[in-house]
Amino acid sequence: MKNIADKGSEIIVTTNTSEIKTKKLISCAGLYSDKITKMTNEKNDVVIIPFRGEYYKIKDEKNIW
Repeated sequence: MKNIADKGSEIIVTTNTSEIKTKKLISCAGLYSDKITKMTNEKNDVVIIPFRGEYYKIKDEKNIW
C-alpha cells in the first residue's frame, strides 16, 4: 500500500499496481496500524512499539483469588 486519501465522499487506496475507490475502509494492520493511520491522519503521533513480554504465574498457595 502506497497511500490512503480521504476525499470526503470516497476513500482512495493506492497500491503499486492499482487504485481502489471506496466509501468505507476497515484496517486490520496489527503491528503496522500506526503506519497505516499516518497515511490517513497526519496529526496522529501514536507509535506501536512491539516487544516480547515475560509472564509469571502465581503459585497456587499464594493466589488469593
